[in-house]
Amino acid sequence: MSALASAPSSSLTYAPVLDKRFGPKARIEARPAKDIATITLTDRSAYIEVARFLRDDPACAFDLLLDLVSIDLLNAPAPLRPRDGSRFQLHVILYSTRRNDHLRLIVNLPEQNPRVPTLVN
Repeated sequence: MSALASAPSSSLTYAPVLDKRFGPKARIEARPAKDIATITLTDRSAYIEVARFLRDDPACAFDLLLDLVSIDLLNAPAPLRPRDGSRFQLHVILYSTRRNDHLRLIVNLPEQNPRVPTLVN
């Protein structure tokens, strides 16, 4: 079963568009049905481009940034750590007011330079 098929059903409307546009840079994560759809960026340089796409594309329409959290995974159990060895994660929770849908965008960040550009000016 593909990750797209494992994502919560509300995400299936925009997942193919996202997959076609960003390919391996943005990976739809398989999550339990009770959790929200999650996209993990495998290339943090795509953060702004993916976030703007999620906001501006009519199939996505994630027009509200609900929460932004950074997580230090230094002492996290191995199954919870990113596969790429990153120490930090940025979790951005987005909401589509038009579609009543939530989305978690995760960006893995290295210990040496854990920075991303701002989404708002």
